Amino acid sequence: MQSGVGGEPTHQRRGIGRDLVRSASDEAATAGCQWLHVDYEPHLQAFYRDACGFAPTAAGLVRLTPPCSPLPDSGPGALRTRPMTEAEFDAYRERIVQEYAEEDVRAGNWSRDEALTQSTRELARLLPLGPGTADMLLLVAETPAGEQVGVLWMSFRHPGEMAGTGWLYDIEVAAKYRGRGLGRSLLLAAEEETRRHGLTALGLNVFGSNEVARRLYTSAGYDVVSQQMRKHLTPV
Repeated sequence: MQSGVGGEPTHQRRGIGRDLVRSASDEAATAGCQWLHVDYEPHLQAFYRDACGFAPTAAGLVRLTPPCSPLPDSGPGALRTRPMTEAEFDAYRERIVQEYAEEDVRAGNWSRDEALTQSTRELARLLPLGPGTADMLLLVAETPAGEQVGVLWMSFRHPGEMAGTGWLYDIEVAAKYRGRGLGRSLLLAAEEETRRHGLTALGLNVFGSNEVARRLYTSAGYDVVSQQMRKHLTPV
């Protein structure tokens, strides 16, 4: 990988470079690669080392994929889920409000202040009682040793009241565990919960800019049933 990680000047310092590097790392992992090598200019060393988790070696700046010690007991059935606690929900709520707001800003739906207000309001509407909200399921994924590796949020009611269909709101995998197929494992867990509750389908929304998530869902057999498109017009 040869990099300048520049981007358009108006979009720099917004985390886009980090997201692109993360996407490249995920693609490498999906292709079965174990190492990602980067040729970089000296002023970018801190970016790769601090923001992206790469480590300098004699061969150049590289990162082993996965970028940490192997997942303990990573055989079949090793990833387990349990209900999210109230304390965990408080931390999750604060994080996901920010993340959803940032996605809306990137999509051009809202200004930064408007997006944060809308995201806060929407989460309060969807989860008024947190993990205890009816028809909602919030799970934490962890290793047998109890180390948290991800989060799953789903509902047993479709937001549009579509009969027999659950809804997937969020799948998160901790940064140091990405690229190992854990997102797919969480997706399978959501599908199993959907079946267990007598439903026959699972729906979801994904932002167009989230290429990694779109590839995951497409490869898992999800079909596009609705799509929004937009074109920015130059004022006359």
